Amino acid sequence: MMMKRYKIEGPREAGYSKNEEMAKRNPALAAISQKFRMIHVLSSLASPMSFGSLAIHS
Repeated sequence: MMMKRYKIEGPREAGYSKNEEMAKRNPALAAISQKFRMIHVLSSLASPMSFGSLAIHS
């Protein structure tokens, strides 16, 4: 997912403000960013849940 986003953005377009401006002009980047955001949130939620499960299990 990250490599697809990198190919669309290009090496010089990194950064939140530039990405948001470019997403307004590029619907493919907007779709990739939304999917990346969803995966990132799920991954961020999974980490504390797995730690909590480990703590309860121990």
